[in-house]
Amino acid sequence: MMRGATSTSSNLHSEGGKSGRVRDQVAVLTVTVAYFTATLMPRPIDIGGYSVIYLECSTVISDNCNSTPESGTNKISVDQNPQRYDSGRMFSINFAWNPHDPTAAENEALLCETYDLSADALAQILPDLPVQSSIVDVQTINSLLTITSVKPMRVFNFPSIPPDLRVIPEIYIDSLTCVKNLAPGVSLV
Repeated sequence: MMRGATSTSSNLHSEGGKSGRVRDQVAVLTVTVAYFTATLMPRPIDIGGYSVIYLECSTVISDNCNSTPESGTNKISVDQNPQRYDSGRMFSINFAWNPHDPTAAENEALLCETYDLSADALAQILPDLPVQSSIVDVQTINSLLTITSVKPMRVFNFPSIPPDLRVIPEIYIDSLTCVKNLAPGVSLV
C-alpha cells in the first residue's frame, strides 16, 4: 500500500516539479492509513471478564418503513486476539421485538440508533454461550436475557491440497500475525 502511494507521489513530484508535494502526499497518506486503522478496527470492550468486539448489526423492518424494526442480529467476537487470524469465538445473536416485556433488552436494542444489545444484556448471556462459534437466538424471559436456541455456524470445507503442492511448507493460519482492516477488506500479514 505504501509502495503504491509513494509511486503516485513520485509521479506528482516529477510532473509538478515541486519537492514539497511528495512529502505532503505521503504525510496525508500516513494520516489516512492511521485514521482507517483507528476507525475500522473495532476495539474490544470488557464485559464481565470477556473481551467482546461488536462486529456488525442488522435489522429487519416491516413493510411500514416508519415503524420500529421487527428483529435484529448482532455479530460479536468473544476473546479474539485482533492480531491473530482464527482466534476467539464468533456469535451471531438473533433477537426479535418482545411484546410481552416492553423493557426487554431486545426492545431497547431495536429502539436504539445502533441496534446493538447493551453490555448489560450481553453480560447476562456471555457465560452461557457455547464453546464453539454459533448462531444463537435470545429472548427476555422473567426479566433475564436468555438463550433460546443454538445452531452451529456454517463451516466451509476447503478442498484438499493437490499432491503437487504438498512439498510447499505449511503453517497454521492462527500462527500468523496481522493488522486487520487497513481498509475495507484489506489486511496486512
